[in-house]
Amino acid sequence: MPASPVWGMGSFLMHVYTGLEYCGGGLRKPFTGKAFRSFDVQFIRQMPDWTAGFAVYIAVAITGHIMKILTQRFQELTDQLKQVEGTETQKYEEFNHSSHQHIGEGLILNWAVKARNLIASACGKDSEHYVSFLEAEKPQSYEDSPTRLKRMRAVFFAAREDFEGGYLTAIRNLVHAELAGDELDQARELLAPGYSAAAAVVAGVVLETTLRTLCVNRGLPPGGMDRMNADLAKAGEYNALVQKRITSLAAIRNSAAHGKTGEYTVDDVKSMIPEVERFVAERLG
Repeated sequence: MPASPVWGMGSFLMHVYTGLEYCGGGLRKPFTGKAFRSFDVQFIRQMPDWTAGFAVYIAVAITGHIMKILTQRFQELTDQLKQVEGTETQKYEEFNHSSHQHIGEGLILNWAVKARNLIASACGKDSEHYVSFLEAEKPQSYEDSPTRLKRMRAVFFAAREDFEGGYLTAIRNLVHAELAGDELDQARELLAPGYSAAAAVVAGVVLETTLRTLCVNRGLPPGGMDRMNADLAKAGEYNALVQKRITSLAAIRNSAAHGKTGEYTVDDVKSMIPEVERFVAERLG
């Protein structure tokens, strides 16, 4: 069994790595226990415990950064929509000697594909916004292309308004669930070669950021794990039995973060990871 240093810095570095790769759109390779072993263990032992808490801040900042990227994308597609609308012309049909307004179908399709993808990311594919956009894309009988584009435009701006107004929680939940799944995989990777303390800290960070997300969704002030746990139970997010188990899981995380390895076992950490995974899935899935 390897020595058990204070793994706050390891958790912090993992979150930074996750954030950079996630926001960069790249495919992330597992940041395994082997990677952690490449750090100077003596250096990590000298790092203060607050780095685990700072990692929570970084995880929240990552979510905020992704939301900022989506806000920027809404603006980019708004600008592109104006350009597409600016190409509208009057088209004359010789076979029936009539004219109608026209915008190139290729331009509309190019914009619509990107807008549909953005709405799916920002609102979710099961949202009213996404379903309505799919319906708006369908051509109607005797309809010119500018009219169809106007229908899509209306849905697009409704999605943008709700997203930027903070009326959607789907993106926060989806981003957090995505990061949580990856981080719990890292916890398993750390546990396999015997780094139970590091695995417990990483799983604990996932638990804490999930509590924080639930507090934000319910309009509760984020705070320490005990306070958030109590506030969420009082608000009816979950019952007293769940609250009690979260308290136990938080105790394992705290003991691991402070190097108190005698207060928990490897089996405690083994059961902790799937428990946190189920909690995330139930509350944010």
